[in-house]
Amino acid sequence: WRYVPSLPGKGFAHRLSDALAQMGRKPGTLAVAFIASVLIQLLLVLLAWWLAIAAGVDVAAGPWIFAWPLAKIIAVLPVSLNGLGLREATLAGFLAPFGASAAAVVAAGLVWQVVLFTAGGFGALVLTMSGMRFSTPASSQKEECK
Repeated sequence: WRYVPSLPGKGFAHRLSDALAQMGRKPGTLAVAFIASVLIQLLLVLLAWWLAIAAGVDVAAGPWIFAWPLAKIIAVLPVSLNGLGLREATLAGFLAPFGASAAAVVAAGLVWQVVLFTAGGFGALVLTMSGMRFSTPASSQKEECK
C-alpha cells in the first residue's frame, strides 16, 4: 500500500496482521482452539452417523468419519442450493462400497439438514424474542483505519 495507496484492503490487512501477531504470542491458545475444533467436528460427524444408523444405514464409524467431511467439502461447490442434494448424493457414492443403501444415506442426510435448519430457526427465534440489538463493527473499524 506504500506504492499503490488506492489499493483496497489496507484495513483488512492491518487487522489480519495484528491478529496473526497476537496468535504468535500465544501459541497454546491456537493449539487449544484447534483441538477443540477437531473434537467438536468429530462429535458432529458421530452425531450424524448415529442419526444415519437410526435411518437404517449399516456402515461402521470409520467410513462415515472419512466420507462425511469429504461430502461436506464437495457440497461447497456452487451447483446447488446450500449443497442440498449434492452432499447427500456424494455421501451415498462414498459409502456405497461399504454396503450402505443409497436411499437410507440420502434420507439420513436430509434429516440432518432438517436438524440444522430447525436449530438455526430456533436460534433466530430466540434472538428475535430477546430483543437484543447488535451494532455493526464496520462503522467503528472505519474510524480506526483512517
